[in-house]
Amino acid sequence: MIPTAAIVLSLLGLLLQAAFILVEHKKNYVSAVILKGSASLVFVTIGIIGFMNCSNTSFGRMVLLGLIFGAMGDILLNLRYLSEKNGQKIFLAGIAVFLTGHIMYLLALIPLSDNLIISFIAGAACAAILLAYIFHRMKIKLAFKLFGVFYIGAI
Repeated sequence: MIPTAAIVLSLLGLLLQAAFILVEHKKNYVSAVILKGSASLVFVTIGIIGFMNCSNTSFGRMVLLGLIFGAMGDILLNLRYLSEKNGQKIFLAGIAVFLTGHIMYLLALIPLSDNLIISFIAGAACAAILLAYIFHRMKIKLAFKLFGVFYIGAI
């Protein structure tokens, strides 16, 4: 059963995310970072509630760590707009932090896989198709391509 607190927090997170989208669209980036960080804090809090109710603590710990890295990635990706000079570096750092979070999710899920080889092949094929499409459609710098390969591969 889902705790009432998680439902209330989910609605709060949805409202914060909607406000973030509206504010970012208006290019009010300071407020956008605050709203995105707040929305991220909400999903980390829901992750803490889930971890406290999780019977598989190893799984729950890895998912919670993934959520924490995801929150940090959200904040970094939005901080890039606040620094013209370092925006690209901040963006790459955000992608690296997101990658770390997705590795945590993989570490949570791998022990639960009934057929790891089939799962890996299916994931690699999907990632390859998506990357081929992205690289074909967009002019992307090499650094972004390298991060993209690892990031989309982990997802």
